[in-house]
Amino acid sequence: MKGLEYWSRETNPETGEKFEAWRKSLREAQDGTMDELRLLTSEYGDTMAQLAELRFRFEEDTMGEEILSFYKELGVRKEFFTGHEAEGKGLGTVIEGEAFYDRWMLFTPIEAPEDPDAERKYPLVFWNHGGGNAIETDEFATRFSQMVGKEKFILVILQDTRWQTISSKIDEVAARYPVDKERIYVSGYSQGGQATHSALLRIPEKLAAAVPSGAEIFQQWDHLDIKYTVPEVLNLRRCFVPTMLINGVSEFLAFLPVNHYRPVQFQPHEEGSAISLYQVPGHDRDADPTNPPGKRADKPFPPEGASEEEADRWKLGRLNLRMFAQHCKERDEEVCLGYRKTSEDVLHHKLGFYGDREETRVIGGVEHYIADMFHEDGTLAFRYCGIDNYPHWHSPYLAELAWEFMRMYRRDSATGKIAVDRYEA
Repeated sequence: MKGLEYWSRETNPETGEKFEAWRKSLREAQDGTMDELRLLTSEYGDTMAQLAELRFRFEEDTMGEEILSFYKELGVRKEFFTGHEAEGKGLGTVIEGEAFYDRWMLFTPIEAPEDPDAERKYPLVFWNHGGGNAIETDEFATRFSQMVGKEKFILVILQDTRWQTISSKIDEVAARYPVDKERIYVSGYSQGGQATHSALLRIPEKLAAAVPSGAEIFQQWDHLDIKYTVPEVLNLRRCFVPTMLINGVSEFLAFLPVNHYRPVQFQPHEEGSAISLYQVPGHDRDADPTNPPGKRADKPFPPEGASEEEADRWKLGRLNLRMFAQHCKERDEEVCLGYRKTSEDVLHHKLGFYGDREETRVIGGVEHYIADMFHEDGTLAFRYCGIDNYPHWHSPYLAELAWEFMRMYRRDSATGKIAVDRYEA
């Protein structure tokens, strides 16, 4: 299949119903500027559809023979755990009665031995799912799980993405497999991007790099609406973690451009809209510890009564808070505000700020606007990637973009400092 053939039950009788529901969901996930047909009929759209086809095909039998054979051909071992580690019973032992939110997936290169003391060590990557998603939904949202065998890293996908769980799972996985603790990386989408940011603020000393996506440029609260403290921000600056942010230009949450504040751009709800029609047994949103109902309401907004320019300056303040945390030179507000009227200067107009190094990269026929900012010592400290004509959803190339960035860094165990040292498979 190709192009629009995926997106209809007439041309795709096997999974077309799921595609139709998801297509409606994508329409709601944009700010009204997305050209839907241009996206879905592009090479980029085909890659989106291919990943979704895998998701729809495997999500209802996540440890079936077919999916395990799929991964085996890619040189990947997949394991699925329910429950916390039981004393004396080993990693991820299934304990009757454990909650849905204790489930997690582990992907390792097939040749990686179950020996934490093995000579060869493997980087450890955490992928954090979007709000309300089951991990079955996010397994094929990016290509992280499919890259494990080729790129030689270990991947964890947690249902409970709180920073405390990430912290404990680092040690739990390292007790079984040869984890390179100098190369711990965290990435995630939407609520998972917020959870990634939460790990950045709470355990920066354990991380070598982070890639939140579908998230603010610098969030002042975590995904449970707990506001970050000044000491936490200062500690992030002290522990410096190279960070990349990936967002769509057309996201309904209006992250871009960074120089212009816009309220959330809600689109009309369509009957039958759903990220997935498959309801994973035990998935109870009211019991979700990562997204409890009624606890995600306090969000920062420009001061009441602020003019448009004051609101824009308020938004640029978060850009410069990010610059502060990353040891980067502050961006000039006047220069950034000027980009509001320079539509012919596409990269700056769509990002709303400037980098120390910039690139427009075309991937799958879609422009990616990339701005790099450097640490005062010359290290690439922060990268922003804005994806043209893209809604609030994982980029199908997110894993490749994130891994290209993360693999450059390790946190030296002797000094605790970040070293630029590209990991090679």
